[in-house]
Amino acid sequence: MEESIEVFLSYAHRDKALLDRLLEQLALLKRQKLIGIWHDSEISAGADWRQAITLHLNTAHLILLLISPAFIASEYCYSQGMTRAVERHDAGEARVIPIILRPVDWHDAPFGKLQALPPDGKPVTSWSNRDAAFLAITQGIRTSVEELRGDLQGKGSASIPIDRTLLAILNLQKDWCRQKNVPFHTPILLLVLLEMANGVARRALETLRSGLAAELERRLKSYVAAVPTSGAGSSFSDFLWEERADVRLAQRRAMEEGSATVTERHLFLGILETKSNTQQGLKDMLGENDFRRLIQIVRDTAIEPLDSNGPTPWIRDLLQRDLLQ
Repeated sequence: MEESIEVFLSYAHRDKALLDRLLEQLALLKRQKLIGIWHDSEISAGADWRQAITLHLNTAHLILLLISPAFIASEYCYSQGMTRAVERHDAGEARVIPIILRPVDWHDAPFGKLQALPPDGKPVTSWSNRDAAFLAITQGIRTSVEELRGDLQGKGSASIPIDRTLLAILNLQKDWCRQKNVPFHTPILLLVLLEMANGVARRALETLRSGLAAELERRLKSYVAAVPTSGAGSSFSDFLWEERADVRLAQRRAMEEGSATVTERHLFLGILETKSNTQQGLKDMLGENDFRRLIQIVRDTAIEPLDSNGPTPWIRDLLQRDLLQ
């Protein structure tokens, strides 16, 4: 089955009425299962809204910025959401389209270089017929969706994508490493998997030996705390997940199973089966026989749905610590 394009809408709450009008026009694309739509109204009660937004912002294929004076004035919309969206657009990870809702000085903003909708960047509220404005926007979005779907189909099985929720969680940790100038080494990747609630890594380790997951987590955190920070920034200038040997192996395991995406189980297998210092460290910790048993346990372990409202506890603590600084 062809994958739908995940659409993230970033808007100021003062523009909620205009958002609703746009959603009405996008209904056919959604009924045709060409797109899935997420905006902050989807956040469940009790969830951390900031982390939920960050997670979905990091996994969307198409990001719509609903531009207005309120959007430009919003510290979060402009400095957080918009900045990250443009970063992903420039990295080729997503496509960003500014939707000009109300007249505002926007051409010199970081997104001003991008092709906006409606055509010619004419604000929706300046149209005599707003339905016609939203129709023009929807037609432009449909064109982008068709192009993005073509791009995804053209990648083929040799480039099976990482599960969107998993990728968003991984990208949060990668971004933290970049900001702190810490190299993204395999132990950090393994720690992210180990910290996932009901994750395959933790369950498999506990199946092998009670208390093993906590012991490995302690060792990994000690390693991360000791990683030097100098000279790491350059390693992220051309970072691609698919260039990691463990991710490539995970893609092969997913392809062998006929899976449409790389799951956390495939990624854990990729780490365990790729020759590295981390693999050798695990063998030394477990012993050769238990290491082989662990691989078989992972292969037999069922996958639980990932939490789509936030990152792992470790990443959440890191993010909260940064927000308080």
